[in-house]
Amino acid sequence: MKRIAVLRCLKSSSHCSGAGCLKILFNKDKVYSKYKEEDIQLAAFWTCNGCDDISLGDEEGLRRKIASMERSSVDVVHLSHCVFKKNTDGSEEVCPQVRAIVSELEKIGVRVEKGF
Repeated sequence: MKRIAVLRCLKSSSHCSGAGCLKILFNKDKVYSKYKEEDIQLAAFWTCNGCDDISLGDEEGLRRKIASMERSSVDVVHLSHCVFKKNTDGSEEVCPQVRAIVSELEKIGVRVEKGF
Protein backbone atom coordinates (compact mmCIF):
# COMPACT_ATOMS: atom_id res chain seq x y z
CA MET A 1 0.00 0.00 0.00
CA LYS A 2 1.31 3.43 -0.99
CA ARG A 3 1.20 5.89 1.93
CA ILE A 4 0.66 9.41 0.60
CA ALA A 5 0.75 12.79 2.32
CA VAL A 6 -0.42 16.08 0.83
CA LEU A 7 1.27 19.34 1.82
CA ARG A 8 -0.66 22.56 1.33
CA CYS A 9 -0.27 26.29 2.01
CA LEU A 10 -1.39 27.73 5.35
CA LYS A 11 -2.55 30.95 3.70
CA SER A 12 -4.68 29.03 1.21
CA SER A 13 -6.21 26.94 3.96
CA SER A 14 -8.07 30.05 5.14
CA HIS A 15 -10.29 29.83 2.06
CA CYS A 16 -9.77 26.32 0.67
CA SER A 17 -11.25 23.15 2.11
CA GLY A 18 -8.80 20.89 0.30
CA ALA A 19 -11.70 19.10 -1.39
CA GLY A 20 -10.14 19.39 -4.85
CA CYS A 21 -6.87 17.83 -3.73
CA LEU A 22 -8.67 15.02 -1.95
CA LYS A 23 -10.99 14.39 -4.90
CA ILE A 24 -8.16 13.85 -7.40
CA LEU A 25 -6.27 11.73 -4.86
CA PHE A 26 -9.17 9.40 -4.04
CA ASN A 27 -10.29 9.22 -7.68
CA LYS A 28 -6.68 8.53 -8.68
CA ASP A 29 -6.95 11.28 -11.28
CA LYS A 30 -4.28 13.50 -12.84
CA VAL A 31 -0.90 12.99 -11.13
CA TYR A 32 -2.38 10.27 -8.92
CA SER A 33 -3.37 8.15 -11.93
CA LYS A 34 -0.03 6.38 -11.59
CA TYR A 35 -1.50 4.70 -8.49
CA LYS A 36 -4.49 3.23 -10.41
CA GLU A 37 -3.27 -0.32 -9.84
CA GLU A 38 -2.17 0.24 -6.24
CA ASP A 39 -3.92 0.57 -2.94
CA ILE A 40 -3.32 4.01 -1.48
CA GLN A 41 -3.74 5.46 1.97
CA LEU A 42 -3.87 9.13 2.89
CA ALA A 43 -1.29 9.23 5.67
CA ALA A 44 -1.38 13.02 6.25
CA PHE A 45 -2.99 16.18 4.92
CA TRP A 46 -0.91 18.97 6.41
CA THR A 47 -0.04 22.62 6.01
CA CYS A 48 3.19 24.53 6.05
CA ASN A 49 3.56 26.91 8.99
CA GLY A 50 2.97 29.96 6.84
CA CYS A 51 4.96 33.04 5.97
CA ASP A 52 4.82 36.81 6.01
CA ASP A 53 1.78 38.11 7.86
CA ILE A 54 0.12 34.67 8.18
CA SER A 55 2.45 32.43 10.12
CA LEU A 56 2.29 30.00 13.00
CA GLY A 57 5.89 30.98 13.78
CA ASP A 58 6.54 27.62 15.37
CA GLU A 59 9.78 26.10 14.08
CA GLU A 60 9.62 23.26 16.61
CA GLY A 61 6.09 22.40 15.47
CA LEU A 62 7.25 22.28 11.87
CA ARG A 63 10.14 19.97 12.81
CA ARG A 64 7.62 17.69 14.53
CA LYS A 65 5.46 17.61 11.40
CA ILE A 66 8.46 16.67 9.27
CA ALA A 67 9.53 13.95 11.73
CA SER A 68 5.97 12.64 11.68
CA MET A 69 6.28 11.97 7.94
CA GLU A 70 9.22 9.68 8.66
CA ARG A 71 7.60 7.99 11.69
CA SER A 72 4.42 7.41 9.71
CA SER A 73 6.37 5.70 6.93
CA VAL A 74 5.06 8.08 4.30
CA ASP A 75 6.15 6.95 0.84
CA VAL A 76 5.62 10.27 -0.89
CA VAL A 77 4.54 13.81 -0.08
CA HIS A 78 2.61 15.45 -2.89
CA LEU A 79 2.71 19.24 -3.04
CA SER A 80 -0.66 20.86 -3.54
CA HIS A 81 -0.99 23.43 -6.33
CA CYS A 82 -1.36 26.22 -3.73
CA VAL A 83 2.31 25.93 -2.70
CA PHE A 84 3.40 26.97 -6.19
CA LYS A 85 3.68 30.64 -7.05
CA LYS A 86 3.44 31.99 -10.59
CA ASN A 87 6.20 34.26 -11.81
CA THR A 88 5.56 37.17 -14.15
CA ASP A 89 6.78 35.04 -17.08
CA GLY A 90 4.14 32.38 -16.29
CA SER A 91 6.58 29.84 -14.88
CA GLU A 92 5.89 28.27 -11.51
CA GLU A 93 8.10 27.73 -8.52
CA VAL A 94 7.63 26.34 -5.05
CA CYS A 95 7.36 29.06 -2.43
CA PRO A 96 10.54 29.51 -0.34
CA GLN A 97 9.00 28.19 2.89
CA VAL A 98 7.83 24.99 1.24
CA ARG A 99 11.15 24.66 -0.60
CA ALA A 100 12.83 24.51 2.84
CA ILE A 101 10.36 21.83 3.97
CA VAL A 102 11.03 19.82 0.80
CA SER A 103 14.76 19.98 1.52
CA GLU A 104 14.23 18.63 5.04
CA LEU A 105 11.93 15.86 3.81
CA GLU A 106 14.46 14.79 1.20
CA LYS A 107 17.21 14.69 3.86
CA ILE A 108 15.23 12.04 5.77
CA GLY A 109 14.49 10.07 2.60
CA VAL A 110 10.88 11.11 1.95
CA ARG A 111 10.14 11.52 -1.76
CA VAL A 112 8.36 14.74 -2.78
CA GLU A 113 6.35 15.24 -5.97
CA LYS A 114 4.09 17.82 -7.55
CA GLY A 115 0.61 16.87 -6.46
CA PHE A 116 -1.79 18.11 -9.11
